Amino acid sequence: MPHNTTLAINEIFGPTLQGEGPSVGSPAVFLRLAGCNLSCSWCDTPYSWDFSAESAYSAAQEVSKRPVADVASELLEPLLDTHLLVVTGGEPLLQQEAVLSLLVELDRIAPTADWRAEIETNGTIDPLPVLLGMTRIGFNVSPKQSHAGMDPAQRYNSTALSTWGKASSFVGGGEDVSKVAFKVVCKSAEGVSEAVNLMHEYGVPLSQLMVMPEGRTSEECHVSLLEIVPEAIALGVKVTPRLHLDIWGPERGH
Repeated sequence: MPHNTTLAINEIFGPTLQGEGPSVGSPAVFLRLAGCNLSCSWCDTPYSWDFSAESAYSAAQEVSKRPVADVASELLEPLLDTHLLVVTGGEPLLQQEAVLSLLVELDRIAPTADWRAEIETNGTIDPLPVLLGMTRIGFNVSPKQSHAGMDPAQRYNSTALSTWGKASSFVGGGEDVSKVAFKVVCKSAEGVSEAVNLMHEYGVPLSQLMVMPEGRTSEECHVSLLEIVPEAIALGVKVTPRLHLDIWGPERGH
């Protein structure tokens, strides 16, 4: 068992649906971790990390620190029902040793159960090799583009992106699926081109790229979709919706 056995959690919810990415539409349970190393201008979950004096959110209300064993016990029943755990944030890899502890614990208490996990990450942090190598685990990597409001030195880590790029070509388990998928938030046709150029730079097959519309509401996402879909079609890039916004809007807990 890894040493770090406490998680800083923002919320746990589900059963629900995975609203975006390669498993869109799949039943899932969500573990949202607190804290992020970026500050995207369009972030739709600021309550998981923005505890500044100007923020409407506070760490005292939004963050609970809990033992990994307790979290695993709470997740187990909805995980066995849905078969998919989505670990999101914030930025989950800020706590990747504790995330590893959680996944090891889930494997221990449900070793023969049919479940898997997807870890969402912004791609700026190198994953632990043991975490990257776990057979049940996949990653959705979301590098942030210029419209996120940060300079490239903050939102891009070339060393980490090289690691993610190499891992994106991994095919395992006899299935034609990759260990790593790239899911890039775009607002314009230029954003789709920027995402494609990034994939070329780091050797990521375009089959592993999805572009996703920016927006905090279904209406905002629809506007972005109209902008990005023609370019995605022209470049042969998949588009992922944000299904949860279409169903529930920006309401938390879905």
